[in-house]
Amino acid sequence: MRSVLMYVTLFLVTCGVGLAITKSMENDVSAKLDQKTMLDYSRSDILFYQPGNKCTAWGKTVASGDTMEEMVFSALRSSGLTDAQAIGIYANIKHEGGDNPVRHEYSFINGGCWSPKDSNGDGLGECSVKTNSGIRYYNNIVLDEDGHWDLFKNTASYDTPCGNNKCQSYGIGLIGFSYGWRVAMLEYIQERDPELVEYFKHPDLYNNLTGNQLIEEIGADVVSQIVSLEVEEMLQYGDIGKVVEQLPSGDGVDVAVQSAGIWSAQAERCNTCGVGGSQFLARQETARNVFGQLDGKVFAGSGNRSYCGVIRKGKCLMSENSADGGCTADGFTYFLQSGPSWAGNGYACSTIGDSGCGPTAMAMIITALTNQYVTPNETAAIGSEVGAATCGQGSYGDRLPLIASRFGLKYEKITSASVEAVNEWLSKGGMVIFSLGSYAIPGYGNIGGNSGHFIAIRGVTNDGKWLTFDSSATLTPAEIRQGIVSRVDREYNPQDLINAYNYHGRYNMYAIYK
Repeated sequence: MRSVLMYVTLFLVTCGVGLAITKSMENDVSAKLDQKTMLDYSRSDILFYQPGNKCTAWGKTVASGDTMEEMVFSALRSSGLTDAQAIGIYANIKHEGGDNPVRHEYSFINGGCWSPKDSNGDGLGECSVKTNSGIRYYNNIVLDEDGHWDLFKNTASYDTPCGNNKCQSYGIGLIGFSYGWRVAMLEYIQERDPELVEYFKHPDLYNNLTGNQLIEEIGADVVSQIVSLEVEEMLQYGDIGKVVEQLPSGDGVDVAVQSAGIWSAQAERCNTCGVGGSQFLARQETARNVFGQLDGKVFAGSGNRSYCGVIRKGKCLMSENSADGGCTADGFTYFLQSGPSWAGNGYACSTIGDSGCGPTAMAMIITALTNQYVTPNETAAIGSEVGAATCGQGSYGDRLPLIASRFGLKYEKITSASVEAVNEWLSKGGMVIFSLGSYAIPGYGNIGGNSGHFIAIRGVTNDGKWLTFDSSATLTPAEIRQGIVSRVDREYNPQDLINAYNYHGRYNMYAIYK
C-alpha cells in the first residue's frame, strides 16, 4: 500500500504526565553504565562500549540493514551526511577492493607477506611483492606473538626507505586504512571491544569473503559493530573532517558524483585517484550508478543497536531502570513519558515528559515492529526535525508517521475510522496510532487528559478487546494499590476508544506497518 501524507489538517495534542510508579526488578546485566552517564553520552552523540559485555550506548553512527551495502550506507548516513554525500564516499569504498570491513590488501596477503621473514629470519625487514604496476616494498617493522605482521606498529608512510627502495604500508578495512590511519582505527576498535580486533588478525579465514559472506560467517551483529566503528573513526581521522566540509550540500545525483570525486582526490591515497585519474573517474561513475539504488532508502534489518542497561526478555527490550518502562504482559516493550532517561529532554518547546506522548508511542511501535531498541529520545529528536511538534502544544499527528519511515516502516492514514478498520490492520501485523480527547471511558475515566493524548493499538485479545501502547503513568487508585506501573496491560472495549477518538475530532489515525 502507498504511504499517504496529509497536510490539509493539522491537529495538535499535548500530553501530561501523571504519577510514575516504580518497582524493583532483578538486575540481569553484569556490567552497566548509570543512567545519567548514558543520557550524557546520548546528548553528546558519544559511542561507548563496555568490553566483554557487548553493552553499548550508540551515538550517531548506526549500521543498520541486512546486507553490507545497507550497513555501510546507513552508517555513513547516520553520521550526518546526506544521502548523496554518503553515496559518494560509498562509491570510493567499492573501489578499494570490496566492502569486507576486515579485508587486508590483496597483494600483501596473497604475496606472502603476512608471515614475513627477511634475510635474518627475524621479520624485521622488508617484504616485496610483484604487482601489475611493478614491485611493491613493505616495511615489516615487527612481528606479533603469532608470527604475523603486527597491525598496531607499522606507522611508516609510503616514502619511508626500505634499503634502496621506498616502503609502502598496506591497508585494511573498508577504505584500505593504511599506516597511521590503520593503527588509529584498530586502536579505536580495541578500546571499545578488543574481541572485534581478532577478526582483523585472521585474513586466512576472512580475506577472500565478500562483505555479505562475512555477515553469514560471523553474524550481522558483529559486522555492524565493526562497520559502525570504522566509519566513526574514518570521519574523525586527521584531515578527513576538512574533506567532508568540502562535500557539496544537498541531495541529487550530481552531488553524489561531485562527492565521489572530492573524496577520491583528497581522502584516498593512490596515484590515480587525483582529478582526471582513472580511479577518480571510475569512482564518479560508480556513484552515478548506485545513486538510484540507495538514495532515500532506510534499512531496519539487523544492526548494532544494543544498549547499556537494556535487558532482553524474549522479544521485549527493557531498560533495567523500571521507571523508564518495561514489558507488557504479552511481551512487548513499553516506555513511560516520565522515564528519567528522557522525561526532562526537550520536545515542542517543552519536554518529552510534558508533551511527548506522540514520539513515545512511536518509539513503542518502532521497537515492536523492528526489534530495535528505539527510545523516546530518538523519536523526539526526529520528530522535532521533521516538524512533528510545535511549541507548547505537543505533536502534529499527521507528521508523526514520518518518524517511523526513518526506520524503514510504512504508514497509511485511516480515513474511515472504525473498529473493523483498525482490526484489519492489526490482522496484517500492523499497529495503529491516534489521539484521544477528553472523554470518559467506562471503568477507566478520562485517559485523554484535558488536551489530548496519543496512544497506539498493538493487538487484539481472543475476546476482541484492544491492547494499547500508552505512555502515561496516570492510574486509578485501585491500580496503584495493586502495584501496577502503567496502563499498557488494560483491555479496552474497542468502541470506547473509537468514541474517544471521535470526540477528539477524528484526526490523526495512522496504521504503521512493515
